[in-house]
Amino acid sequence: MKDRDKTKAQIIDELAQMRQQLAECETLKDEHKRAEEALQDSERKYRVLFESTLDGLFVIDAETMKIVIANQTAARMYGFHSVGDTIVMNPLDFIHPDDRERALKIIVEDMFERDLHQMNEFRTMDKDGREIWISALGTRIEYQGKLAGLVSIRDITERKRIEQALRESEKKLSKAFYSSPNPMLITGLTDGRVIDVNDSFVHISGYGYEEIIGRKRGEMGLIVKLEDRAEIREVLQQQGRVRDKEVEFCMKSGEVRTGLISIETVYIGDDLCGLWVVNDITERKQAEEALRASEEK
Repeated sequence: MKDRDKTKAQIIDELAQMRQQLAECETLKDEHKRAEEALQDSERKYRVLFESTLDGLFVIDAETMKIVIANQTAARMYGFHSVGDTIVMNPLDFIHPDDRERALKIIVEDMFERDLHQMNEFRTMDKDGREIWISALGTRIEYQGKLAGLVSIRDITERKRIEQALRESEKKLSKAFYSSPNPMLITGLTDGRVIDVNDSFVHISGYGYEEIIGRKRGEMGLIVKLEDRAEIREVLQQQGRVRDKEVEFCMKSGEVRTGLISIETVYIGDDLCGLWVVNDITERKQAEEALRASEEK
């Protein structure tokens, strides 16, 4: 229909429709602008969070296995001056050779395929070859329309160093415990049951190893006098240690001997225990008694 053939009402109706369509376009334009602003705001917040975290963060492309983005913490951790130096690098290049195969399996199977969100520990190397222990947690994400993995890493080198030093210290303590010429035993502080003893204690007590473990100190007559037991318990509760307390203790044969007891509280795993060191002074006490008797005569 030609414009001149349209009625005035039709023209008014078409104009109204055009105005409505124009208003809808303006609404869509405003919504699109708000969506873009929200997206930009979200990206800014994400970037602030990404860069301000104390952990190293980087994103791995699932297809190329290359780093596509990383934060400054991750870059500094491996000796790089800028984040750009880490881009398009393969993160496996930083994994210690002995851990590389395990790391690849975890990245491909546990993160990309099953998305397990598991924490793992690896030995890694910075760009100068320095060994760095890390704990790593990866999750499957979509980055720029592609499958990717977001990995969070934390430097645990110092913790590993302390753990190693603790293991070495425990080995030395264990060696000192079992080879000491002084009778020694470890007991639970709560129930008083014997956890371990050394050979010297087995020898002097006359009990077999299997007869001692799991029994209470009182059952073996380790300390004869009840008042001495009460005093030792009170000192341990107040001071956490006992030094050179003279007591009498009974052998399996029934012989009563004299010793100086020193007790130190130590942790065995998560349990607080008592480390007992017994210094047998029976012969010395007998010599002192003989000397006093001789002087009196």
